[in-house]
Amino acid sequence: MKKIFYYLILSIALAKPCYAQVLAQDSLAVYDLFYTNNGGIPSTPLSAWPGITVTGNRVTAIYMSFQYSNTIPSSISNLSALKKLTVTPCASMGCTWAVFSFPASFGNLDSLEEIIVSGVSWNYAAISMAPLFSITSLKSISLSSTFSPFGSELGGDIPAEISNLVNLEKLDLSNNGFSFIPGAIFNCPKLEVVDFRNNFSMAGGIPGSVGNCTTLKSLNLSGNELNGTIPASIGNCTELRLLNVSGGSRQGNPNSLIGEIPSSITNCHKLSTFWVNGEWYGVNPFFDNITAFPELDTLVLTTGINQTPTEIPGAFSSLSHLSYLDLSRYITGSIPSALGNCPALKTLSLSSVYFSGSIPESIGNISTLKSLSISGSNITGGIPASIGNLSQLQTLIISGNTITGGIPASIGNLSQLQTLKLSCSSIGGSIPASIDNLSQLQTLTLSGCSLSGPVPSMNNVPATARVDLSSNKFTFDGLESLSQHFGVRLTVTPQPNISIRYNNIRLSVNAGGTLANNTYKWYRNGALFRIVTGDSLLVTSASGYYYVDVTNSVVPGLTLKSNSFYVPVYLCPPAGNATLTSNSAGPYQWYMNDGNGFVAISDNANFSGTTTQILQLINIPSSWTGYQFKCYDLFRIEFKLSWTGAFSNDWNYYGNWGNCGSVPDSNTDVVITAGTVELNANTTIRSLTIAPGASLTVSPGVTLTVLH
Repeated sequence: MKKIFYYLILSIALAKPCYAQVLAQDSLAVYDLFYTNNGGIPSTPLSAWPGITVTGNRVTAIYMSFQYSNTIPSSISNLSALKKLTVTPCASMGCTWAVFSFPASFGNLDSLEEIIVSGVSWNYAAISMAPLFSITSLKSISLSSTFSPFGSELGGDIPAEISNLVNLEKLDLSNNGFSFIPGAIFNCPKLEVVDFRNNFSMAGGIPGSVGNCTTLKSLNLSGNELNGTIPASIGNCTELRLLNVSGGSRQGNPNSLIGEIPSSITNCHKLSTFWVNGEWYGVNPFFDNITAFPELDTLVLTTGINQTPTEIPGAFSSLSHLSYLDLSRYITGSIPSALGNCPALKTLSLSSVYFSGSIPESIGNISTLKSLSISGSNITGGIPASIGNLSQLQTLIISGNTITGGIPASIGNLSQLQTLKLSCSSIGGSIPASIDNLSQLQTLTLSGCSLSGPVPSMNNVPATARVDLSSNKFTFDGLESLSQHFGVRLTVTPQPNISIRYNNIRLSVNAGGTLANNTYKWYRNGALFRIVTGDSLLVTSASGYYYVDVTNSVVPGLTLKSNSFYVPVYLCPPAGNATLTSNSAGPYQWYMNDGNGFVAISDNANFSGTTTQILQLINIPSSWTGYQFKCYDLFRIEFKLSWTGAFSNDWNYYGNWGNCGSVPDSNTDVVITAGTVELNANTTIRSLTIAPGASLTVSPGVTLTVLH
């Protein structure tokens, strides 16, 4: 009944004279293929179907996407004039996944030159390729990306009969699950292109028979789990343009090729792309003979730790076609200034912890450069200002623990820059204002440096850009404007601790930003002590450990934290009294540390209340400065006098030093916040702090000794 239906449709189609008549056997075969996999056929004549090419009265090419089934009927053998078949099988859950195969009759397509099957999900059974190997007219086979969500992929072994394809020029079996590279492939006498990328279970080595294929122009074995060596016979492939044996498979296990890169590689003078990584040892013949590859366009070379240390040869500058250079790992020496003479370089990536020296100024001479990435923990010097000459640069990435200096203002000349990433822990200074010229910028990462504020305006940088200024030395200075411009795309946390300044009984911090937008949460001995908005000053005489958290209402997500600062209990010299109160609920026992560890104390001439909440210190000599006391809470005593100048300028008049009724001795910390002080007698003190605007005059012949 189905065949009668086909003949009925065929007779209707051939009755329309405006379309070429197609040989009946071809029409029936195409109708059968379409009806089987799509559940119907178009109403137009065959020669007008999309994806069908008719030459004369024969079907010569088919491009067909299946919808409901994955079956190639045996009647396809009637298409004896077919030269190209492109099939996109059905990949949905409703398809019959396991039945797709090439029927035995497929081998009768003795005019077929090209077959493409891609994007299919297989299950339960691998595709049978055997019928393909009897079609000696085949020039190109592409069975790419035939993988399954269930893990069953086009794979297994490729039979040796593949060498029957005496006209085969291209073989693409990428993104599948083949387990090894069959040596028979390289016995195909006209083979030019072999693509085995990303076969997740491919192991083993590169067969020595690769040298039999003297017509080979492209060999891509990247993204597998290969091991072994690159055979010396590769040198027989003198037509080779592309060799890629890099790692990075879908399973995350890269190629682990070892051994020496064979010196015979220098016979491949036409090589334009060489992409290789592995644990090499011995001398790298590629570097030593770089001028043997005048057509080299792309070089990606990762050398292993066992490789003889290799410096980048200056002869790279002679490669007039070199546009992509990526060298990493065991590269030693300095970055040669000769790289600045490469006339066509567009991408330069250099990464090695063994680099030494600085980034050469000549880098700025590569006018064609679009991407520059340099990293190395031993690179010294700064970022050269000549980088600003790279007018076509779109990506700039520099990192290194010993790169010093600042960010050159010339970086603002890079009008095409889209990505700027600097992570250099020793880069200091500020962000240059010229950064605002980068109107094409989409990613700005200046993290892990030692940059400080204020942060310049970036209103001309697109608001869609992502900006990361974390792990520097910024306060809120300038960040309010950035936060309003970039919103959630701005990352500024964390920043290092800010310092508490102490002046007499005043604690303060500089958090930057608009003071009214800042909220200061002060903590004493770990407990919240006071919350202040719009005022960075805390006045307190209470002893204890203080720190502060500062937030800004315009810069969400960033909290600037201070270092801890201890405010001691101050006593009057030469002997003073104080009251210490424990905040605990008891029981109580007070301890003292004179520098030799804490020991329990009891009431005596200097102590009262040693087993109560409140400890009285009585007539404590100034020689005890720095002693510590604790009863759950910790206290440290010091002796301090602050200048008031209430009566005169005379240092030695006790009335000028507040209410202590004494003058400083050798254990006293002296603070002069204002006024003019005159010292007329030899004096020794522990420390001296003089605020801006205050002055101290030591008379001729008089000595002031400051111990700390």
